[in-house]
Amino acid sequence: VRHDPGTALDYFVATGNLRTETGLDLQQLAGFTIVAERLNYFRFLAHFRSVHRGAFFTTLRTTAVRKLLPDQWGFICPVHTPDGSPCGLLSHLAEKCFAAIEVPNRAVLKQYLAPKLAA
Repeated sequence: VRHDPGTALDYFVATGNLRTETGLDLQQLAGFTIVAERLNYFRFLAHFRSVHRGAFFTTLRTTAVRKLLPDQWGFICPVHTPDGSPCGLLSHLAEKCFAAIEVPNRAVLKQYLAPKLAA
């Protein structure tokens, strides 16, 4: 049976669930997306800056996965998290944080890495 990656990706984006025969050795296969609520414009935009740790962690009885780690400061907002069961699992990017979508060209990358590789 030939699998079409485009169809699998369309299904994943539409439902937030993975269809796989192997399981991909993941802790969860469902709940990867969050439905953007249109209560108001700012609430709608906030959904595109959200980071969800995964539905698997909602079943854990520990608070360790909900805590903001020191290396996340400046990237994840320590205040913007909902109350209740998703507290600490559904976070948002900090105000000044943005996801880089451009890949630097090879010349810039080589110039940056050359001193580090020579050492």
